[in-house]
Amino acid sequence: LTGFSAAERLAPYARYLQVTANTNFRPDQIDNGLSLKKVPSGANVTLLLPYDEGVFYQTTFIGGQESVSPVQIFLDLKQLGGRGADAAEFLLSEVIKKSW
Repeated sequence: LTGFSAAERLAPYARYLQVTANTNFRPDQIDNGLSLKKVPSGANVTLLLPYDEGVFYQTTFIGGQESVSPVQIFLDLKQLGGRGADAAEFLLSEVIKKSW
C-alpha cells in the first residue's frame, strides 16, 4: 500500500475512497482472485507499476497489510497536492520526525 491507504494505518488524517498500491506485476499478471476489474472511470483501486524497485525499500507490514516505508508514503502523498500534501505533513510530524 501507499498514499492515503498506507498513511491511514500510521497517521490517519483524511478519509480516502481509493486504495493505492505499488506492484511489480503487470495488470495481466495480477491474480483475479482479488475480484478486480478494469473500468474506464470511477476506479476505487489504483495499482502503480513503479519505474524502479526503490519504492519497495524498507517495506513493512502494518495491520497485516504490506506498506511502503513512511518516507515513501510521505513522498507519494506530497506529489498529490491538496489534502495529500496536508496528510504528508501530518505523517512527517506524527511518525517520521518521531523516529529520528
